[in-house]
Amino acid sequence: MQKRLGIPIVLDGAGNGIKSHRWITDNLKGTTHRDSYSYLASMGITEEQFKLDIKNGLDEVKEVQEAKVMLNDAKTIPAVIIDGRTHVQVHELANLLGLKLVYNNESKTTKLYEVK
Repeated sequence: MQKRLGIPIVLDGAGNGIKSHRWITDNLKGTTHRDSYSYLASMGITEEQFKLDIKNGLDEVKEVQEAKVMLNDAKTIPAVIIDGRTHVQVHELANLLGLKLVYNNESKTTKLYEVK
């Protein structure tokens, strides 16, 4: 859509284009919202990958199915199957396993810890 409308396909670049909440907060002070880069990270998508996805577009997804992942035949969490691969959100998995999820902005890593 951006190409069709002539919008530069660059995240947080100079001039016109796609702007994140963080860019607006840092440059225009127009929002108190922060982008959900930690949410994207919980699905294995880095900020750099997100920028590339915006710039290059995404591959066409052939098939998406709703699914559930079950642990020990007892507890389930929501999932999706995309092109035959199962995806779950890390925070859902952490809750299911009783683990604490911590995202480190500096190292761009998500870690799971036992709750003590």
